[in-house]
Amino acid sequence: MIAALILGTPRLFAGDDSKGQSDILDPMRNVGGMSAIRRQIETFRQAGIEKVVIALGSDAERIETHCARLCVTFVRYDGDAAHDDGLRAGLEYLRRKCERAFVAPSNYPFFTVGTLQAMLDCEAEVVYPELENRAGYPFLLTERMFGNISFDAVAGNFSETFRAKGVQSLAVSVQDKGILLNVGAAEESEINAVVKVHPLRGLKLDVKVSLSRENSFFGPGALHLLQLTGEAESLMQASKLMGLSYSKARKLIARMETYLGYQVIESQHGGRSGGFSTLTPKARILMEKYMLLQAEIGESAQEIFNRHFGGDIEMPE
Repeated sequence: MIAALILGTPRLFAGDDSKGQSDILDPMRNVGGMSAIRRQIETFRQAGIEKVVIALGSDAERIETHCARLCVTFVRYDGDAAHDDGLRAGLEYLRRKCERAFVAPSNYPFFTVGTLQAMLDCEAEVVYPELENRAGYPFLLTERMFGNISFDAVAGNFSETFRAKGVQSLAVSVQDKGILLNVGAAEESEINAVVKVHPLRGLKLDVKVSLSRENSFFGPGALHLLQLTGEAESLMQASKLMGLSYSKARKLIARMETYLGYQVIESQHGGRSGGFSTLTPKARILMEKYMLLQAEIGESAQEIFNRHFGGDIEMPE
């Protein structure tokens, strides 16, 4: 599996274009019709990357609320003064959960799906995009590198740093100005110019699949909660990773079980090793069937969309 890690604490990621406090970016700042952090999430999702993790230090609750319905995973860490904190916390969480992971600071939201796909086609311990001999974001790491890299190593001269450390790195040449655009430091005219031609501005299909009886009770959010519960073996930990209160998570589970007529998790409380939660066999079957349904509906819906809207659509200025 390929994952993505967004470094969400704004004040840390000025990069090479640092101009001091003017580089501080609110990840929720509107850039071209959507927030910077949602723009990154949407780009990763369009590239087929479902496991998106956001590492948060300061301002965590506000960003969790902003992204609550996007089925991302939140990893909190203490403090917001060190460049490495978010990178270390996020990669530690992803260890043994994926083969490779993209990493992007939240103030570089304009890279494209095409850039991600070009990077995925390459095999190296570290892959990074390059435009006119300038390295940009995101970078792509193999799981072996998760514990052997620092943010400082990828915030300056990529090729020289990696060569000095004996790391197998590969630069991918792309025609994508977004890899270099630090929106915390850029002028509005620079941002507007990239927005105007960015692929996310194009017309696209957005389909969400839910299961209902009298009311809807199972959709992407419910699936995400079960996935995280199975992964963490704890409903409480899963709720934290979703930025959800434990009481709300319990209500969502109770709602599922009421409409399904069977248990989806089994919990044990207390004891020497503490409590834990496991998914029931029926829950795993439900999740598998739902994901297959999602995929088939998505493919069919895209074909229908292409048939009706596949031609040139006039873009608003």
